[in-house]
Amino acid sequence: MRICVNAMALRAAGGRSVGLNFLRACAEGAASHHTIDALVPSGAGYEALASENLRIHPVPPWLNRIWFRPYADKIWIPAKVRELEADVLFSMGNIATPFDGPQLVLFHLPYAIYPDRHSWGKIGWKDRLILNLMIANVSHTIGGASKVAVQTETAKRRLMQQFGLPSQQLEVIPNAISLPSEAGVEGQCGSEFDYLRLTEGRTLLCLSRYYTHKNLEVFLPLARLIREQRLSIRILLTLGAEEMPACRQLLNQLAAEQLDEIVVNIGPVNMQRVPALYRAVDGMILPTLLESFSGTYIEAMYYGVPVLTSDRDFARDVCADNASYFDPVDPQSILATIEQLFSDSERLERCRTGGRARVASMPSWPQVAECYISQLEKLHEAG
Repeated sequence: MRICVNAMALRAAGGRSVGLNFLRACAEGAASHHTIDALVPSGAGYEALASENLRIHPVPPWLNRIWFRPYADKIWIPAKVRELEADVLFSMGNIATPFDGPQLVLFHLPYAIYPDRHSWGKIGWKDRLILNLMIANVSHTIGGASKVAVQTETAKRRLMQQFGLPSQQLEVIPNAISLPSEAGVEGQCGSEFDYLRLTEGRTLLCLSRYYTHKNLEVFLPLARLIREQRLSIRILLTLGAEEMPACRQLLNQLAAEQLDEIVVNIGPVNMQRVPALYRAVDGMILPTLLESFSGTYIEAMYYGVPVLTSDRDFARDVCADNASYFDPVDPQSILATIEQLFSDSERLERCRTGGRARVASMPSWPQVAECYISQLEKLHEAG
């Protein structure tokens, strides 16, 4: 079977991770009986994955610009798929491409299924316009897919509600993330980040880049409360000041109010240093407003670090009872949840052990890739 994988839009952040891990697993054996042609963004690290059964086709960068995407999705990609003589098409970027054969679409655009005002409230007009164009494209095309893969039951339910897709058109294939082979952090000695730990008190990690939906601005009123109540709580951010103007504004405001010793930005941390970072903290906090699937939850649970996060369906779908939940737009709720968790030693231990057990039950990337390949095989057999 000849499979064409359209991963051209997966060039950054979580999307890029999904694309790279899926294709790597295919190259290493998950699709050994098939030939795969992958359309990928140039310069995003995909070229190194080429193998005997996996051919990499970098897409011209200009096709990923928002104003050229209609041409790319409706004309350029279909022509390329025909040229490659694909039997089936796996579209990994939310949008179904015009194709005469069977097509599997991977949906992971949370803004399309979270239209509430809190999720959209902080988005600038330009990003709002781009997102609305993307959602309109998804709405117009997704019904034409033979099958739509989602990463959680929550996403499946919301897609059915938002776009009227029938249950039988949707398939839940859990996500996976790449984790090191070492055990969790508990019991290991020392960390290069120990200097960040409070001698008395709690140090919490927010391991995230800056995106408006991550809701990091809520740390400003939270830090004011911490200072007013003279609490020994420190929150670590991992932001690059150059990420976007709003990120710089947040960091400048923290400094201007002298809150940057409560909310401390340590800058970006590469994956090799993440285990040491988790060894230096007491918990992971993420006040996000929407996600399709956050690997940060899995990382924290894997390392035995308690999770504090938003009381939202996407978070509960991933973490279940192994996290402490708060209202992400209410700093009082966030502070109360922090204090309640760390005053309950039994609850802390349940979060640690339950989180590890939950991660252990999740599939690996080779298993996830095999699920996608199996779906494509079924679609091909069905014609």
